[in-house]
Amino acid sequence: MSSIQVYTSNGHKYVRIIESYRVPGHKNPKIRVLKNLGREDKLEAKEPGIVERLKREHNASRAADAAVKQEYFVEEIRSLLQSQESTATAGFPLVNYGVEVYEKLWNELKLDYFFDYRQKQHSRIQFKVKDMVSLLVYSRLLNPGSKKRTFENRHWFAPEEVDADLEKIYRTLPFLANQKENLEKHLNKQLSARMDRDLSVAFYDVTTYYFESVRADDLKRFGYSKDNKVNQVQVVMGLLIDSNGIPISYELFPGNTNDFKTLEPVMRKLKADYGIKKVIITADRGLNSKQNLAFLKSVGYEYVMAYKIRSSSKEIKEMVLSGETYHTVSKEFKWKVCNFSTSVNYEGRKVNLEDQMVITWSASREAKDRRDRERLIE
Repeated sequence: MSSIQVYTSNGHKYVRIIESYRVPGHKNPKIRVLKNLGREDKLEAKEPGIVERLKREHNASRAADAAVKQEYFVEEIRSLLQSQESTATAGFPLVNYGVEVYEKLWNELKLDYFFDYRQKQHSRIQFKVKDMVSLLVYSRLLNPGSKKRTFENRHWFAPEEVDADLEKIYRTLPFLANQKENLEKHLNKQLSARMDRDLSVAFYDVTTYYFESVRADDLKRFGYSKDNKVNQVQVVMGLLIDSNGIPISYELFPGNTNDFKTLEPVMRKLKADYGIKKVIITADRGLNSKQNLAFLKSVGYEYVMAYKIRSSSKEIKEMVLSGETYHTVSKEFKWKVCNFSTSVNYEGRKVNLEDQMVITWSASREAKDRRDRERLIE
């Protein structure tokens, strides 16, 4: 594995590309130099932030190589899954052991019990819904595809005794949709009982899902597409996850819904369903509006929001550009905290927002922004 290394020699810092490798019989890896790039100060004098840029580009290159290898591996697995051969070499049956891992998690989360109980109480469906849902889940995790493709590859994800057909799979979907709220509560309850789950910090983000269609309805609408699918209908999804990256809840909105307008209904649902009185909501600048901040204040929630300087007030821009009170960590990075207050009319009353703004500067980000501007000019 190669990496960018900064090392000190004779009082100067140097930059080089190194590679670690293992020698049979030796416990610790060895290091060899692939390329010497020169003294750090001279490199930075020519281009501020160049070392950080080189690290990012090198890591991106490694990630791309890993992605190619992963794609090759996935294609190999898919070719095996689509093979019609019923036996492997030496006459042994070909077995999908990946299902065993997820089946264990399925059982630990007591999902058989959940679907059996809900089906008995709320459905007249005669076949076992849990078998169709588990088939859909395992297929989605191991080899994502359409419902038709899932049915065609069912022998990989379900025991032979499961009587699956395509109609049963489609009939399961409305049942699942009707049980969304109950399923979320069940999963959150099971997760909280099995792990030290901290719901005092939650991360919220919004994305879009497009359909290869131009037929709009109440949910599928034309709107701002984050997939650049401007000529296709879509839905908007708001997803709330905990500090471990595990989903807490999600909500779907019509495809023309502005990101700003998704936060309040999701937070109200969080408070109503789980009774969480204190939580810090973390979100990107696309959700940072005075109305949203006023709402979060009104329900007792705190927040950490990214902020767009370009469209900010003159007062904020002066705070950012003023060289005073910055704390210098290194020549690469500095920061400061400023008190900031504003007000907004929320639900017919004036709400004062007393906040702190954390302002940061980095040489690498400055260099990136400069390159982006130069590309636009060109």
